[in-house]
Amino acid sequence: MDKAAGTMDALDDKEFTGSLVVLLENGLDFVRTNSKVKWKKTGEERIELPDYPRRSVLEGLVNALIHRQYLDLGSEVHIDIFNRLKYMERRGSGFKKIQSVYQSQYLYTDRLSPQFYSDKENFILSLKNLNYEGAEKGAEKMKIQKMEERKEKILSLIKANPSITQGEIMEKLNLSRKQVQSLMKLLNNQGQIRRIGSNRNGYWEVS
Repeated sequence: MDKAAGTMDALDDKEFTGSLVVLLENGLDFVRTNSKVKWKKTGEERIELPDYPRRSVLEGLVNALIHRQYLDLGSEVHIDIFNRLKYMERRGSGFKKIQSVYQSQYLYTDRLSPQFYSDKENFILSLKNLNYEGAEKGAEKMKIQKMEERKEKILSLIKANPSITQGEIMEKLNLSRKQVQSLMKLLNNQGQIRRIGSNRNGYWEVS
């Protein structure tokens, strides 16, 4: 989503050559290298929280390789190769597996359901990061926590020195003027501080 900060279209890419089995293994390794598996403890159980379930990735890659446009005569042998290696079962079963594996995940919601698209020339499978929504909520929680910590520090500074200026707060907390002004305004609106006297000769009072 926004990990590349808008400066690029992708964080990593690779091109592989070799047999179909090598392509499959390298593809799986590439996804594994560029994704994480978190975990959560509930009582005595440890629940794994993968960004992308390995089985769904496997099914997607197998189908991509099996149904790829191979122009060379005799290319139908690749289906037989995958069938003998037990990668391919009955046709169409892979899509159900991709969906069911996602639905079995701890963080699954309907919004994170795999997306299938096809037209006359293309078939596209989109797998969504199961941890992205949770990470987004976690980042927001950390943002709120950090803001609360800064507010507490400002209140402590004001208690120690009611005449403290915004510039002094900026220097002590290593914040920008905009950040200090925003936090001070928030504290004032919440009734935690109020200004007594003028901006030049007044002081702050903690409620």
